[in-house]
Amino acid sequence: MNAPKPRFPAIDAHTHIELDGAEVAIDTMDAVGLDAMVNLTAGTVLDFQEGQKVFGGKHADRFAWCVKLDFENLDDPAWGKTQADGLEAAVKAGASALKEVKRLGLGARWESGELLKIDDPVLDPVWERCAKLGVPMFIHTSDPLAFHQPLSQTNERLTELQAHPDWVFQKPGLPSKYELLEARNRVIERHPKMKFICVHVANFPEDPVTVALWLEKYPNMYIDTSARFVEMGRHHPEMMHNFFVRFQDRILFGTDTGISSEHIMLGVRMPSDEEFFKREDFKEQFLYPYFSSMYRYLETDDYYIPSSTPIQGNWPLHGIALPDDVLKKIYIENARRILPGL
Repeated sequence: MNAPKPRFPAIDAHTHIELDGAEVAIDTMDAVGLDAMVNLTAGTVLDFQEGQKVFGGKHADRFAWCVKLDFENLDDPAWGKTQADGLEAAVKAGASALKEVKRLGLGARWESGELLKIDDPVLDPVWERCAKLGVPMFIHTSDPLAFHQPLSQTNERLTELQAHPDWVFQKPGLPSKYELLEARNRVIERHPKMKFICVHVANFPEDPVTVALWLEKYPNMYIDTSARFVEMGRHHPEMMHNFFVRFQDRILFGTDTGISSEHIMLGVRMPSDEEFFKREDFKEQFLYPYFSSMYRYLETDDYYIPSSTPIQGNWPLHGIALPDDVLKKIYIENARRILPGL
C-alpha cells in the first residue's frame, strides 16, 4: 500500500509517546502526512522536566506535550493546590494542556480505599487554575459501553477484553458508565470558563445523538475522534456527516496512536505490537492501512472502508465526505486554536 496523506495538513491531537519514542514519532508523522502530534502523557504536574526536554526541545515544532495529575498524597489537605501549582509550572515550561486518564473515577482512591469521584470538590482548584491559565483538559471518562457490560460470549468486545481483562469495569464497587459520564458533565457545567476536550467522542460514540445534546448544552465541551472511528463508522454516514458539520468548531482529529522506540500501538495496545513493529513491511501492512482508513472515512464517500482497528469492531466503515472547510478545522485549525504552543 502507498503511504496515505490527509487532504490538508493535519495534527494528531491524541497520542501517547514515551520518552524514547520521539524519533520514531517523527518518522511516523512523515510517513503518514502529519505536521505534528500532541503527546498527552509526557509526565505529571510534579514530574515533567524530562518530557519538556524531549518534546519541547529541538523538535518543539513537531510536538505539543501535556501533563497528568499525580494522585500520591491525595489525603493531604494541600493536594489540590499542589497539583494546581505544579500545573502552572508545567504550563510556564511549555505544556499545552492537562490530561487525565480513566483512573479518575475508576482507579484513583483515598487512603480509605474509596474511589475519588470525578466531581469531588478537592479537584476544583485544578479546574480553576486550568481556566485561569487558559489551557484545556483532555479528560477520559469511562470506556466503550461493552467494557461496562457483562463479560460473556455475547459481549461484542470479548476478544479485546480477553487481551485486556483489566478493562472489564462491570464489577462490584465500581460506578456505572452512566454515573461516570454524569459526574464529568457536572464538572463541565460547574466550570464554564474551562475548556474540556472529552476524548474518544466524549466516550459515548455509541450514541452520537446524546453527544450532540451535550455539545449543545455545554459550550465549553470539545471532543476528539481518537480510537473511535470504528464506532462512528457503524452509524449512518449521512447522520455522522451532519454531526461533524454541525460541530465543526468543536472536534479535533486524534488517533490514540502509542509510540516508543520498540513498538507502535495502533489504537489499542496488543501483546504482538513489538513483533509487528520489527517487520520490514510494518508500514505497508499495518501503519498505512490504519491511517488510510481514518483519512478515507473523513474525506470520501467510499463504502466498505476496512476497519482501522478490527479488534475493536471488524465491520466496514462508510465515509462521510466532509467539505474541505470542515476538514481543515478538524485536521488542524481547531487544535491550533484551542491548544497553546501549536
